[in-house]
Amino acid sequence: MLVHEYTHLRRGDPIWNLLAAGIRCLFWFNPLVHLAATEFRRDQELACDARVLATRRRSRRRYADALVALEFSGESLPVLAFGPHPLKERIMQISTLKPETAASRRLGAGIILALTAGLALAAWAATPDARDSNDPAAETAPQEWFTFDVEVTVEGRTQAGNLVIGGDEARIRHDGTEFRMLARDTLIIEHQDEDSGWAADVAIQRHGDDQFRVDAEIRQHGEIVATPTMIVGAQSPAWVQQSDPETGEVVYRLKLTPISPELPPSP
Repeated sequence: MLVHEYTHLRRGDPIWNLLAAGIRCLFWFNPLVHLAATEFRRDQELACDARVLATRRRSRRRYADALVALEFSGESLPVLAFGPHPLKERIMQISTLKPETAASRRLGAGIILALTAGLALAAWAATPDARDSNDPAAETAPQEWFTFDVEVTVEGRTQAGNLVIGGDEARIRHDGTEFRMLARDTLIIEHQDEDSGWAADVAIQRHGDDQFRVDAEIRQHGEIVATPTMIVGAQSPAWVQQSDPETGEVVYRLKLTPISPELPPSP
């Protein structure tokens, strides 16, 4: 019995019991917590019985007799205050306790490794393949990148210097005549003309294999004038424009022309 209680101390059971008591106080309203705490203390006793008898197999009978005598002694010993546990279950475990062999240890280790490998494989299959993101060829694949030529006309004047172009996973490519911004997911175009007050924010995303979705917001003097959305082909230019309600003339136009990025982006 003394060895049993020393085993509780070496395992740190008093600390775990204190933690369990704190959880029961916090979740006193949940009956499952109290049931779990009872089973937790019962497992502590069974684990200590197994550890004590692992090196004292010839003392199983004496150990069981001590448990029975303690149960029917009618006395409560503070040193055994790890909670009441069914005596029958403890005696049955003692009677069926089998010696631990090297083969059983290897079998247990093999089962644990197989379960760990299965869980790791399931987690790997459920996440995007990291090899694609680390493959330089995949990052620079021409079919995944896209770019647009942008032309802005404000009240009859064509502008190009007031553009800000960026995008998700954007790259810059020099095709021999000018720099172009390539994007993989979303191409962002911002235009602002301080003289006339016209401004626009445009987001371009892939829409299928050979189309793009264009979402724009056109403003004048800070007020939203229009929020057009359209689907354009990969080979056709598109216009985002606003007309004067009185004259019907186009006062603001933003022309978008898809360009096939045949060359890989340079660093």
